[in-house]
Order: sequence, then structure tokens, then C-alpha cells
Amino acid sequence: MILPLDSEVSLEAGGGKGANLARLVRAGFCVPPGFIVTTQAYCDYVSGNQMEDWILETARVALIEDSTAIDTTSAAIRARFASATLRPEVADAIRAAYGALDRLPVAVRSSATTEDLPDLSFAGQQDTMLNVIGDAALLRAVVQCWSSLWTARAIAYRARNGIAHENAALAVIVQQMVASDVSGVLFTANPLTGKRSETVIEATFGLGEALVSGRVEPDRYVVDVPAGRVLERRRGAKALSIRARAEGGTFEAPEDAAGRATLTESAALALAGLGQRVATLFDAPQDIEWAQAGERFHLLQARPITSLFPLPDGLPADELRVLISVGAFQGMLDPITPVGLGAFSVALPRAAAWVGGPLAHGRARPFKVAGNRIFLDLTPMVRRPRIRALVRSALRAIEPATGDALDQTLAEFTPAPVELRPWLRASSLRLIVLLSRALGNMTYKPDLRARAATSPRPACVAD
Repeated sequence: MILPLDSEVSLEAGGGKGANLARLVRAGFCVPPGFIVTTQAYCDYVSGNQMEDWILETARVALIEDSTAIDTTSAAIRARFASATLRPEVADAIRAAYGALDRLPVAVRSSATTEDLPDLSFAGQQDTMLNVIGDAALLRAVVQCWSSLWTARAIAYRARNGIAHENAALAVIVQQMVASDVSGVLFTANPLTGKRSETVIEATFGLGEALVSGRVEPDRYVVDVPAGRVLERRRGAKALSIRARAEGGTFEAPEDAAGRATLTESAALALAGLGQRVATLFDAPQDIEWAQAGERFHLLQARPITSLFPLPDGLPADELRVLISVGAFQGMLDPITPVGLGAFSVALPRAAAWVGGPLAHGRARPFKVAGNRIFLDLTPMVRRPRIRALVRSALRAIEPATGDALDQTLAEFTPAPVELRPWLRASSLRLIVLLSRALGNMTYKPDLRARAATSPRPACVAD
């Protein structure tokens, strides 16, 4: 029923948040000490109080389009949790683990088996209780976390994403509270631009609950990690903070902090570096919650950033590449089906063979796939000023939005000029011809039946 936070914790036993925190602890990161009340304890509570069938049926019949019905369903399920009985053996195990923390104030956080995954977030859908003090308050907080698996948002989210309610369970993380001077969130890739080289930090005074709940305008820092410099500093109003009460719980305090910065430049750089180490550990960009007490940063949570567009496999990690979307030329913005990708895998190499160069002999793949969309790598061409101008002109005519995006990219970073081999000069000109043909097909499409009647050759358009 109980696992130490520094042990090997599986997703099934500790939920997404618990498994990630345990991995951080084992890797040597500074994480507040604590323990996990496993999903087995949750299942024991549900089955011991004979709630399982009733909960599943009640949640299953609720219509996700009817917000009132979902709210009513959630309230009924959570009331049933609050009135049920915790087995003495489980309560004793929780008390004993809490005693090992010297019964200091703790944070009690939910950790569902369906959250903090690479493709599903569930962020903010389950409960967190801060500054919990005493055995009785801790046991109530654990039960409240269990019941938050059935918030209206969580029920609707599972239904929309095709996750069976019976496959969901919830663990509870109990950690020593950090008396934070400053706290916030950190994204190891810029969630607005998708740049993996930039870390975005949002920070406020006091506990981070004010920020994650959206009740405060935080300071914002954008850090270029490879260059080791802060690109942007923006001070927020920080008009309130959330602080811990001596008797337990929290309260809101007004702040006059608009003129005060939460982080120094050196602290922002150190925090960004810490975030990159976490991203390296998980081999994916991370959304991290942190708290600073004194000069030390504590990690409270790490989850994958699920909103970033995926990068194609096989791209060099140490250089900028310029890729354009094939689908954008035809307005095909949705993902391409596997059958469509198969067709392109035949057609594009043949087009590349006509263009020439190493692509003609299979020495380089003419396209890359990311997010079930096809991209052409234009990097060799935009490195040559003369050819780059031709490519930009063609893109402005064929797909203006892509041309504008290329202009913005090249304005920020101009690749070092390289001497084009003879085949690349010829290949670049052929590519321009190929793009021009595509432009002609997209801008002038006469009636096909008329063409077929006047031409012995079968008509063909790029649709």
C-alpha cells in the first residue's frame, strides 16, 4: 500500500506523477522527501466499500455534452467517497509513513495512472492539498485525492479521449512542504514557438498554487540554453501570493510586487540548466513545477509537454534544419493516412530522381515524416544566397504563409554559405522548375473533360 519516494515506482502503482518523481529522486535531483500511497490502496478503498460497479455505471451513463449532468455525477461519486470507511490497516500504514516524516507539514498530491504521459496530460484535473498537518487531516486529504479521480473534468476528459473509466486508478503522493520564497513552472521547450533551444520560466512569490491556478500574473523569463543567456524578462503584477498557515492550510495575501523580480539572471540560467538535465533524463521536453527556498531549487513535478509538434526522426540535434510542409501546398493541414504516406513514399523519390543529386541514387531520403505529415528538407538550398532567393520567391507565389515563415526563420538565423557542388546547382534549378509546375497545376485547372476530349494524353492535376 505504501512505497518510499526513492524506490522503483511503476506507472501502475504510483501513477504518472509518482513514477516521474521517483525517477527524479533516483537520478539525484532535489525532490522533497515523501512516500506514495499506491493505486492498490485506492482499489482496496473502492472495493472494500462496494463502490466499484456503482461508480462505473454512474459515470458511464453521464452525457459528456451535458455539463450539468457531469457536475451532478461527479458530486454524487465524491460524496460517496467522503462517507466511506478507510480500513484500519491502510490508515495505520499511512500514519506510520507520515511518522517517518516527523509529522511535518506535507503536500498531498493526486497521481492518476492516466496522467503525465507522453500523449495525455490530465494537468490540473485532480486535487492537491497543501500544508496538511496531523494524522486526521492527512487521512481526509488522501480520500479527497482518491475522489478527485472523478471530478467533472476528469470524467469528461477520459470519455473524450476514449479511456475506459475502469482502466483509471489513482495513487497519492505525500511530500514534505517546501517553504518556498519563489515558485513556478518551467518549460524546457518554448510552448508557443516550439523551439527546443529555449526554456520558458514563469515565477511568482510564495507557493506555486497561485500561478498554476491562474490567479496571478507571474514574471516570465525566456532563456536561450545553448547560448547561456536570458533573451526576455517580463515582470508580472504578482498582485497576490499564497502562503502557508501555521495551523495548516493556506491563505491568500495581497502583494505589491510588480516592481520586484522573482529571479536574478544567474538564478534563471541555473534553473534553465536544471530543466535541461531533467529533459535529458526523460529524453523529452518537460513541463516542470519547482520551488526555491533559500538558494536551492526543489522539483515538485515533471511531465512531458504534450502540445509540441513532434520532430522528424533522424534530424541532427546540433544544427538548424529548414523543412517545409508538403501538405501546406495543397491545403492538406490534417494528418495523412498511412495509405497516403505509402503513396508519397513512392511518388516523392521518383520526383527526387528527376531533380537529381544524391536523392536520385537513394543516398538521401527526399522527405521526412512528423506527426503523420510530410516535410521536405530545404536546408542545402537555403544555405546558398542565390538559390535561397529563388526558393523564397517560389514559396511566396505557391504558398505565401510558408514563404513568410521562411523569411522569419532566415531573419533570425542565416545559415553559413556553402559552396554548391555542380549537381546541387542543377538540382536546385530542377526543383524550382518542379515547384513552378506544381504552382501551375494549383493555379490553373481547366475542365478535365474538355482536356481529355482535345488531348490524346490522359489529363493529370495535383489534387
